Amino acid sequence: MVRCLMLLCAMALVTPGCGESQLEGKPTAKVERKALTPSAEAPEAKPEAKPEAKPEAKPEAKPEAKPEAKEAEAPRPDPLEDAERDLVLDARRSSVGFVGRKVTRDSEGSFETFSGTATLKGYMPTGLELTIQTASVVSDQPDLTNHLKSADFFHTAKYPTARFVSTRVRPGSEGAATHTITGELSLRAVTRRITFPATIVVTDAGATGLAEFKINRKDFGIVYPGKKDDLIADDVLLKLNLAFLDKKYVR
Repeated sequence: MVRCLMLLCAMALVTPGCGESQLEGKPTAKVERKALTPSAEAPEAKPEAKPEAKPEAKPEAKPEAKPEAKEAEAPRPDPLEDAERDLVLDARRSSVGFVGRKVTRDSEGSFETFSGTATLKGYMPTGLELTIQTASVVSDQPDLTNHLKSADFFHTAKYPTARFVSTRVRPGSEGAATHTITGELSLRAVTRRITFPATIVVTDAGATGLAEFKINRKDFGIVYPGKKDDLIADDVLLKLNLAFLDKKYVR
């Protein structure tokens, strides 16, 4: 009887109903599967001819105003308001994790070795780069950790790194997130442009970013189906908790 129930869940291709999962209710990253082509530039509009301005009448001379009392000094501008800043990822305060879903349960994993940089324009984030050493993958099960390093999943011997490079960071997003990030995600020699929501906080010392979103593992060449009675869902939840420091604070 138990085996029959497991097979029914497997036939449902791991749809919700076989237990709670961290993937439920999380946003899905937009993935562009085709190469982008630059749009043709619009022709420049010719400036309209303006009518000749008539000479204005000279204003009547006004009596000189008496000097007013000395005004309070204006507040000094923030030196960081328009400054361009380079940040470095603080790996000790950051984490890069993921959650895969099978019929029977969620399986959690993470990477222990990664590095990255970010850029700011004043207090606005403008760029992000993240490089992950795939062989540093660990999971909540020792046997699964070894399997994740094999050709069925990350194939760490052949593809030692995964990388994300942003192409745009803009304010605003759906839900509670503060920003929307677009960039190129490279995994197993497959590069695709993805867009996902993130919550970013910028301070004088640097910036922090939180993001949880789903991607389809098959878009990046990970097609291992799992066991017949314990199939693996196509979607994987990525969990990013990144802390960046201004270079001047890095020792």
